[in-house]
Amino acid sequence: MSVLAALSLSPRRGQLGLLFRTLQDGYFQTSHVVSFLRDLLRHFRGRVIVVWDGWKVHGAALRHVASSRLEAVTVPPYAPELNPVEQLWGRLKWSDLANAAFRDSTELLSRLQPLLSAKAESRSCRRSFWEGAKLDLRPMKLRR
Repeated sequence: MSVLAALSLSPRRGQLGLLFRTLQDGYFQTSHVVSFLRDLLRHFRGRVIVVWDGWKVHGAALRHVASSRLEAVTVPPYAPELNPVEQLWGRLKWSDLANAAFRDSTELLSRLQPLLSAKAESRSCRRSFWEGAKLDLRPMKLRR
């Protein structure tokens, strides 16, 4: 099971959002990330900044999505504490799905989709993921 996610912050309204995609029985490839980035550009107005690690698929996807609105910030290798989405992965792996054994990927997906949707709908979860990252984002205030 592969999961791709973006935690968004509106700089004007201070609203957080969480968008995600799942891929059963496969791995995300450049074409999947390109599609996700294009969806982000359609979903958001103005500048879109993605913060991600140096996975080669990320760099390849950027070369396929030519947009002056899109900017990427690459965090150093082995620095998950700088990536807000890593907070989501940690919660899923070490809390929500800890010690769970699934018969197959279909069963995992049936458990994972509602968890991801609940995280996307929960303002407090989104805020905890954002604040758990050790990024200097003081100019961007979260709306309480």
